[in-house]
Amino acid sequence: MFSDQEEAQDILSFFQSSFKAFREKPIVLYGLGINTKVLIHNLEDYHIAGVMDAKHEGETFEGLSVLSENEVKQITDIIIIVARDVVVPLIYSRIRHLEQDGIAIYDVRGTNLGKAAKTYPEPSGRIDIENLKHKILEHDIICFDVFDTLIARKVVRAEDIFEIVERRLLKKNLDIDFCVLRKSASDAAYSKRISPTLRDIYTEMAALRNIGQDMLAEIMEEELMTEMDYAAPRKSVVSLLNFARKNQKQIYLVSEMYLNTAQMKLLLEKCGVKDYDRLLISCEQEKNKWPDGELFQAVKEGSPPDKAILHIGDNEGADIQCALKQGLDVVKIPSNYELMLYSPFQTLLSFNRSIGDSIAIGVFACKYLSDPFKDYKILRLEKENDIGFICYGPLIVGYLAWILRKCNAAHIDFAAFIARDGWILHEVWDIMKQHFPYEEIPRGGYILGSRRALAVASIRNRADLENALQKTPDSMTPDKMLSSRFGLDGVTVNEDEGKAGCVFKREEDILENAERERSMYKQYVDRIMENSRHIAVIDAVSSGTIGKYFFASTQRKGILLSIVLSKVPNYSVYDELEAYGYMGEDSKYAPKRAVHKYVGELEGVLTAYEPMF
Repeated sequence: MFSDQEEAQDILSFFQSSFKAFREKPIVLYGLGINTKVLIHNLEDYHIAGVMDAKHEGETFEGLSVLSENEVKQITDIIIIVARDVVVPLIYSRIRHLEQDGIAIYDVRGTNLGKAAKTYPEPSGRIDIENLKHKILEHDIICFDVFDTLIARKVVRAEDIFEIVERRLLKKNLDIDFCVLRKSASDAAYSKRISPTLRDIYTEMAALRNIGQDMLAEIMEEELMTEMDYAAPRKSVVSLLNFARKNQKQIYLVSEMYLNTAQMKLLLEKCGVKDYDRLLISCEQEKNKWPDGELFQAVKEGSPPDKAILHIGDNEGADIQCALKQGLDVVKIPSNYELMLYSPFQTLLSFNRSIGDSIAIGVFACKYLSDPFKDYKILRLEKENDIGFICYGPLIVGYLAWILRKCNAAHIDFAAFIARDGWILHEVWDIMKQHFPYEEIPRGGYILGSRRALAVASIRNRADLENALQKTPDSMTPDKMLSSRFGLDGVTVNEDEGKAGCVFKREEDILENAERERSMYKQYVDRIMENSRHIAVIDAVSSGTIGKYFFASTQRKGILLSIVLSKVPNYSVYDELEAYGYMGEDSKYAPKRAVHKYVGELEGVLTAYEPMF
């Protein structure tokens, strides 16, 4: 949002002075904000070929296609990022790999980001809570903005709520393109009223799609419930409100929002905000904050003229500049999003490519980056389970959600979580059933199955013996090999026999023992899996051998799903089974992600504390 019309003119001036030489070239703009809209509608002598935004590929924006990276490579060699200075590095880090395809990436001031280091502004000084409390004591009425000041949503962007609603509706067999329809209805409602209510927006939605009243009510209820589920209090700011009340200050809440008083009260109460004197909402007052501060005028009109009013909000334009226009004193506090931008965790935002990413980042911000009075140069973890919440929780939940999609696509009827890496995964899988009520979640079980047990049980003939010999590490002694790979313990081996000789000399004993172990293991698995025939073997980090041996031992078919596929030369067996990796491959040729570098730690966290058998 512009603070005034001068910013729009600045954007145009920067662009026209920086990119004169590119008038005849096709240009792609990255970003779908109001600044991009200004450029599209005021650069008639430039060839704007399209726009980019990772989360809106395939849609349209101001009549232009939102292009994928592959589409961009086909039509241009120039991308210009149109965003706030602090966000530009995040976007650049997300798309800088396109420079390898000959694409130059610029900011709107004309800086080639691949060739010159750009200095971006530092945040203003940290707010001192004691000084703010002193300001509160100097005023009679304390006015709080609601969204992003008192409460936050557990997503990166407010509109991400609509995508969650669309997915929830789909689980209820209501297959509508809610995100697109909701935006179109909102645009139609705002064209008729200064600040429409949610009911106004849904009336337009019904007209656009001819939706019946019963279904309309169900959809609206789903949106309201989603807002409730993803709302979180900013506890330090709520405590500031309580401080003001304790000191006999009047409390006003102000919001430029389409929810009515009854809906907002439920949302605020859920977040522990209950004690206030007035709630002024734009859709009921028919006045907005932006651009002239008319909603703050309503604040003044409902207050005694001799009372000093302090407004606390997060938005520089709507909360600060507009409140100042109406003569209110102001204090700006940063939102969760802004706190993240100015913290070491800002790079997380460059990975915000899906609704799952948005939720994971939003939940993290609400829990750990929600206090505007703290310095977030260092994140101090106070409890052991914070490590699980920050690091392993999002990874495991994301992995299991991915497994669920893979299982449903492949018509899997049983998910076999193999010991010992599968223990915690199976525990969480059972918990998921309570939180995914509309999903068809395959039955799952924790299956004991060591490499030794499965390797031996999978041996059926001489070909299997030869294959097992080829996979035996050179460093393994013959007696150790016979025990761990072929199931014969306590065998004395002569030095001159060699590995192959000592195996084929005892071929009959090996095959007989393998048949016995296979029979026992199959009985064990059959008791757990019953009649399930199409199996997903779940492993944390796998070279494929566990999956191969499991299918061979139990005479079942299926797929192997792993967080990381470990493709070690001369060891992995992915050419022999259908396998997928949530985080891709770990090999000397693949780029190393953090999870690849720390697979040992990952396995240590997931591994059961009880032995195999």
